[in-house]
Amino acid sequence: MTSTRVFLLGSLLGPLACLTACDGGEGSDAGPPPVLDDAGSPGPDAGPPAVVDDAGPSDAGALPDAGPPPGVGAFVAIGWGGRRITSCDQGRTWVGDRQDADEADDDWHRPYTPKGLAFGGGVFVALTGWGNPSSVHVSADGVTWTSQVLDTTYGAVGWSDGRFVLVGNRRISASDDLGVTWAEQTDAPASTYDRAAGAFDGVWAAGSDAMVQTRRPGGAWEPLPSCVGARHGHIGFQGGFAAGGDVLLSVGHDGDTCALAIGSGADLGASTIGNGPSRGPAYFDGAFHVVAGGAVHRSTDGVTWSAAPLPSGVRFDLLAESDEGTQVGVSADGDAFYYRDPGGDWTPATAPTGNGLHYLVFGRVATCGGS
Repeated sequence: MTSTRVFLLGSLLGPLACLTACDGGEGSDAGPPPVLDDAGSPGPDAGPPAVVDDAGPSDAGALPDAGPPPGVGAFVAIGWGGRRITSCDQGRTWVGDRQDADEADDDWHRPYTPKGLAFGGGVFVALTGWGNPSSVHVSADGVTWTSQVLDTTYGAVGWSDGRFVLVGNRRISASDDLGVTWAEQTDAPASTYDRAAGAFDGVWAAGSDAMVQTRRPGGAWEPLPSCVGARHGHIGFQGGFAAGGDVLLSVGHDGDTCALAIGSGADLGASTIGNGPSRGPAYFDGAFHVVAGGAVHRSTDGVTWSAAPLPSGVRFDLLAESDEGTQVGVSADGDAFYYRDPGGDWTPATAPTGNGLHYLVFGRVATCGGS
């Protein structure tokens, strides 16, 4: 349900050529190689070559910090009644708040039921509707959304191996054009369940009614034994899936967890965070994070957990982190928003109240809300 992004920065350094004749003998007094101009000829007293950074030559003697990647970092949250809201300034203020129905008119098995939010390829895709035909909502700036109603219901949307994937117990569909069109994947069988579901690099997951299944590329849906039983009976209403570090994590409604090694398919076993979460897990900064019982629970392997209590007066249920290290926390009731810069304290954000929120994701877009 959440989901994580990679940005590549590079600079092009011109090759340096050695033009001296090196015969390895002693007593050579050739001195340093000559500095060449653009035409390949020795230049006049050019001095030592300049250090080059992304912006061009510099005589500072070292490469400066690269700074944030290009584009604008955006946090997007979605919830009941089709609510969608975005922050373009590292969680400090929230804009573009919209909802298609009052929360009192929404519930499970309704057209606006929040079922997933994913980021990939520079766009966000939200999924709403369950038990009714689902709708996908696509945004390249976190504020302007293009929506379309699908012809069946799905349990989740995810960014999986370079494309968006819809996981459902009736069919699997995928988009190769960033959510514009969707095609049924006839070579991929539908899951048995879809109350909770997810699609990640190298693995898909689905669960309901005390059962979790996983599917790796080219394979069949298989039960994950450590997840089977009443301990995951309500997954999808509380808890959910996350993946990172070659591990798939499943968190049940009562805080019980189980994990799968994505590469090998090995069952990593069961554990617990000791408290039932109201929302799902997230993966960032090399670890899984689950908010439950007034604390943030953290695990690098999905099995061994530690907990850090939230400060007095700070409350949130959803947690995400930007590629600049700023963390954002949002309450499940949709009325409390916080941010924390690296090394800083949790600070209340400026945001409107509204319908409850269910998913929170960070992504870097070309423009955010017109900025």
